[in-house]
Amino acid sequence: MTRILLFASIIALVSCKSPSEGYEAQTHHLDSLLVALDASTPNFLAIHADSVMLVVNTVKDDMRQMEMLSKGQMDVETARVFSEYNSAKRLVKDFGGRNGRLTNELERTKLQLTGLAEALKSGADVDAAGNKIDDEYVKKHVSLESRIAEELIEEMDNSVRYAEEALREFNRLKPLVDQKLEAWKNE
Repeated sequence: MTRILLFASIIALVSCKSPSEGYEAQTHHLDSLLVALDASTPNFLAIHADSVMLVVNTVKDDMRQMEMLSKGQMDVETARVFSEYNSAKRLVKDFGGRNGRLTNELERTKLQLTGLAEALKSGADVDAAGNKIDDEYVKKHVSLESRIAEELIEEMDNSVRYAEEALREFNRLKPLVDQKLEAWKNE
């Protein structure tokens, strides 16, 4: 009888699915997404929000002054400078809201990726909400979280690029704008 129980226990252990059996590729993919998020995060968090908002507010003020002082008259070159200058603001016009949303999304996405990877690695049968974890669940949730993480990385990288471009354009054009505004004031 003892031999039968021992044999049955061994069979049960051998036939049980190991914690991450079948999901190694998915857990590796989730881990690589976490690494990619971690790689994009420092540049994103390094954006100086105060500098970006200064660009937005300064350009708005300068454009209002331009409208008042130019009296509707300007040459083509001056119009080009002011158009490019205004474009710097457009690059980051909704920066404050977008930056806050992306920061919140970053934390949520990291938690989701980590939780899903840990559940797959541990061989959990159900998720935190009590949903059964099976092949269909894994396929659906890995796909969903992958898409969200990839889009978030792209958005964070775009925010960095737009902020850098806006600051570069602002710094390049601000002296020309100031010069023209001053000339109009002295007319």
